[in-house]
Amino acid sequence: MFREEKRERFLSPEELRRVNEALAEEPNVFWREYFPLSLLLGTRRSELLSARWADIDLEQRTWRLPMTKAGRSHLLPLPTPVIDILASLASRDKSEWVFPGSGSTGHLAEPKKAWQRIRERAGVPDVRIHDLRRTLGSWLSGQGYNLQLIGKALNHSSVSTTQVYARLDINPLREALERNSVDVWRHCSEREAARLISSFDRSQNIETWQSTHNRVQGLTRHVFDRKRICHPSL
Repeated sequence: MFREEKRERFLSPEELRRVNEALAEEPNVFWREYFPLSLLLGTRRSELLSARWADIDLEQRTWRLPMTKAGRSHLLPLPTPVIDILASLASRDKSEWVFPGSGSTGHLAEPKKAWQRIRERAGVPDVRIHDLRRTLGSWLSGQGYNLQLIGKALNHSSVSTTQVYARLDINPLREALERNSVDVWRHCSEREAARLISSFDRSQNIETWQSTHNRVQGLTRHVFDRKRICHPSL
């Protein structure tokens, strides 16, 4: 039996643009604001759905979650775009809940149908609601923030839970491979140039010498040509 790998799906910049456009077409104003907040804060679905205005301090720019999945409260700083969204909500000063609903809980309870509409319009049918939380973690990792900070932002109980975002950040690997490829191409070109020079017979006529010289120059000019393959025989 193979061990099941943890899901690593998150939105790319292009997908995020399409999701944003799809959100603009969402008829329900609360869902239209719920999903951007979910992405910007990385909270779990139930935490945001059950958010109370009493726990949010717009002046101090904080949100205190009384109880989370981690079994403890969590004080979350609110960035400026989040403050702007919250301040514009119609439920402010009118309801106990940030996202009031007509059900028994008093707040919105199930975002699946709304998200289905949005992700279909955005052309990302495989993206789940929880992937918005993963998107925040992966983007923070890509910007160079350490795992401890990312874990704190997502309120993880252990570092191992946050470790997945180290795998998602491929920028350091990309940089290393780019640098290595340049060295490889340079090495191949230099070896080929050296072979041509060493094989040159001074007794050859001027036309043959000129041909060899041009080939050496051509190799030098194409040091960074990534289409060139370094043949093992070089």
